[in-house]
Amino acid sequence: MSTALLKKSLELVDTEFVRNSKVHRRKNREKKVYTELKLKNKNKKHKETRSIADVKQGNLNSVEKIRKQLKKKNVNDSYKKKLKLLHTPPSRKLVEQVLGYLGYAEDTKKKAEEEQKTAFTEEDFLKFEKEYVDTD
Repeated sequence: MSTALLKKSLELVDTEFVRNSKVHRRKNREKKVYTELKLKNKNKKHKETRSIADVKQGNLNSVEKIRKQLKKKNVNDSYKKKLKLLHTPPSRKLVEQVLGYLGYAEDTKKKAEEEQKTAFTEEDFLKFEKEYVDTD
């Protein structure tokens, strides 16, 4: 049996069912209408109205004002960071790391290695020079 036939048979037998079903239908219709109206209003875009007086008086923030404020904030933050760095001395380890990144540490190591590579002393070089120059 379909639901429509069941409802009709219940209406014939039970009078309370008839009263409750009519009230129930009316409430359902009201709910549907209410939800449809709610959805319609939800889909509408609300526009903010700005008057000329508000803009002239500066009550509303413009894009330029906000950008200027952000720039000032960024500049102030960078100043604070630099001041913190000025007041804290760097550690020895940090200095060595920075110099290592720049390549100064490698240059000093190379110079030390070059000096150590020679097996002859300066006296040996002077003797060799004298012998070589004397033979010419």
